[in-house]
Amino acid sequence: MKKYLAEFLVAVSVLALIIAVNCGEKSTPTSPLPGVPISLGTGKFPNAPKYIWSGGPVTEIYVIRQDTPSVIVWGYRTAGFDSILSPVYHGFLPCSLATSIATKVPPESTLASGINYIVTIIRKSGQKGELLLKR
Repeated sequence: MKKYLAEFLVAVSVLALIIAVNCGEKSTPTSPLPGVPISLGTGKFPNAPKYIWSGGPVTEIYVIRQDTPSVIVWGYRTAGFDSILSPVYHGFLPCSLATSIATKVPPESTLASGINYIVTIIRKSGQKGELLLKR
């Protein structure tokens, strides 16, 4: 029993440390573009926000730089079904069934200062949401 309590306390300490490091530069979202509203939360690391939406899971989530929209700097897709649940943390695999669709190698695990990004989510039905992030 003492071993499990010690492991639990270590896990809680690590979690507290991760929460404490979540300070850093903030992204300033503009008004969401039409469609499924996306909002931002504090991510697990600085410059890596949490993306939040409502209305159920999505098939795809990706981020592009506004000035180079043909390059996906970070993103994931599932095989034709909505299984990526909100929230998703930038830089992390959103679910075990998702595969990377980033066309930038390596993908950007954090967002750079001075760059505007667009976050996009898509449902199998075609319903889409976008959010412009000004950094």
